[in-house]
Amino acid sequence: MPPKHPNLKKRNAVLAELQDEATAHTKKQTRLAKHSVVTDTGIQTKSFVLPASPPHLVQVRHLADDSVPQPSESFSQLETASTSPGEEPPKKKTQISVLLDAFMKIMPRLTQHILDRDANPVASNTCSCGSAKKRLVQCDDCISYETSCTECFIAAHQTLPFHWARSLPNPASHTDLFFQVVDTNGIHDMKIQFCGCSNVDRVDQLMRAGLFPATVDRPTMAFTLTVLKQFHLHHLESKESAYDFIGALRRLTDNAFAHEVANPYSQFRAVMLGWERTPPSLRHLNQTQDTADGNHHTNKFAKNDDPDDISLFAGQAYFPDETKYKRYLWKVKNEPFTKEEKTTCSYLKAVNNQDRKKFKNMDITGIVNIQCPHVFIKSSVDLQLGERFANTDYALAHAMYQRRQLGLNDIDLPFLESCDHLLSYDISCAYWVNIVDRFGKHFPHLVSEIEHIRWLIPLVHVQNHKDNCMYCFASAYIPNAGHFHGETAEHYWAESNQLGAQTRQMNNGHRQDTLIDHHSDWNWKKTSIMCA
Repeated sequence: MPPKHPNLKKRNAVLAELQDEATAHTKKQTRLAKHSVVTDTGIQTKSFVLPASPPHLVQVRHLADDSVPQPSESFSQLETASTSPGEEPPKKKTQISVLLDAFMKIMPRLTQHILDRDANPVASNTCSCGSAKKRLVQCDDCISYETSCTECFIAAHQTLPFHWARSLPNPASHTDLFFQVVDTNGIHDMKIQFCGCSNVDRVDQLMRAGLFPATVDRPTMAFTLTVLKQFHLHHLESKESAYDFIGALRRLTDNAFAHEVANPYSQFRAVMLGWERTPPSLRHLNQTQDTADGNHHTNKFAKNDDPDDISLFAGQAYFPDETKYKRYLWKVKNEPFTKEEKTTCSYLKAVNNQDRKKFKNMDITGIVNIQCPHVFIKSSVDLQLGERFANTDYALAHAMYQRRQLGLNDIDLPFLESCDHLLSYDISCAYWVNIVDRFGKHFPHLVSEIEHIRWLIPLVHVQNHKDNCMYCFASAYIPNAGHFHGETAEHYWAESNQLGAQTRQMNNGHRQDTLIDHHSDWNWKKTSIMCA
C-alpha cells in the first residue's frame, strides 16, 4: 500500500474551507468557481467569485373577473416553436443579443437618468444647511453626492477619500450583497444594500448613483459613468480596444496578481454597445444643420479652352470629378422628374422667370454651395443654365461623401441616419418634392439618409413665399430647430463675388482650383478664430 501524501490532510482542510465559502456565497447571491491544475507537487486550485445566475421568476397575471384567461406562456412557446415541414426553425439568439434586447427595453429610462445628471433639478435651490445659500456645486466623483453650496462642499470633502456614512431610516434588504464596481482606478469588490423605499427598481437606484448596471435583472456588477466616458475618449484618440482597457484596469487593481482579478470584459463590451445610444425621440441632440444656395458671380465665359486644363484635385476637394459630373448631367438631361415642377409659390415663379439673357456667352453660370450654419463650405458644383435641381442634388451627395471616415471609400451611413438632419434651401418647398425619386435613380445608397432630412427655408427668404411655406418650412415652426435661421448661406458670397472678374476668363480646371483655394482659406480663417 503506497504511503499517504504528506500534504493530503492539508489539502482536505483547504477543500473543506472552500466548500464552506461556496455555501456562504450562496447566501450572498454569488457563486464560487474553481479551477484545479494537477502538477508534480500536487493540486493547485484557484477560486473565482462570480455573480449568481438570476433565478427563473414565474410571471403572474392578474385577471379581472370578466376577462378571458390567456394561454400559458409555455403553451405559447410550444406553439411558436412548432414549424411546418420545409420551414427552418428560428435561430437561437446569442447571449449578447439577449442582453442587448433587455437593455433596449429600458433604454429611455437609462437615457433619462443620464440627462438628469447633466440637468440637476435642484440646482440653484436653497441649500439644506440652513445658510440660505444656493446649491451651486456638484461633485462628479462622489457616488450620490447631493448638490450643495460651496461651504458644504468644502466641509464634505476635507477628509476625502474617506467618507463617514450617515444612517437613514429607510428600509433595506438587510442582506449584504456582493457587488463589483468598475471605476477608472480599478475593479472593486464590495458589499452593498439596495434601498427598499417605494419598491424602487435596482437599475434606477444604480443609475441615480452614477453607476451603469452590467445586467438588467438582479445586477451584481456596475460601471461608473466616468470609466465609460474615459474609455470612449481613449478609443477615439488612441484606438484602444475594450480588451486592452479592461486589462489595464485589472493591473491597476493588482499589478502583481492581475490574472486573479475578476475579468468584466464581456459585461463591459455589452454596456459600451448601448450606454450612449440615443433614442429616436432625442435624435435632435445629434443634429446636423446644412444650408444650400446658388450664386451666379463666379461664372465662366464660353471660349476656346484648353481641354487638358483640369483640376489638380480630381474630385478630392469641394468640387466633384469633372468627368463624372458631366456624365451625370448628360444622363439627367431629359429625365421627367428632374425638370422643374410647376408651382404656385410666388417666389419660385419669380426665380423661374428671371432674365436668362444675363447668362449669354457663358458655359458655366455660377456655383451651388453646401455649407454648415457656421459657413464652413462642404461642397460646390458648377451651374450650366440657372439653378437646377440636378445640380443641387449632386452638390448634396458630394457633401455627404465628405463625411467619409479616413481610410474608407464609403460613408458612415449608420452615423448619418442616427443624426437629425436639417437642411435650409431657399426653394425647399419645390426642391424636396421628388428628391427621393431623384436620389433613388442616381444615388440609391443615400436614399435612407435623404429620407431623414427635414427641410427649411431661410427666415428672410420665406417672407417672399406664400403663407403655406411659412408654416411648413420656417424654422420657427419646425420642432427642435432652435434658432437655426438658415441665412448664413449668403455670408460667403460677399467674399467670393470678388473673384468673378478673374474666374470668368480662366480655363475651368484653373478656375476650380482657384475657388478651392479660396474655399479652404475661408474655412481655415473661420477655424483659426473660433477660439478668439
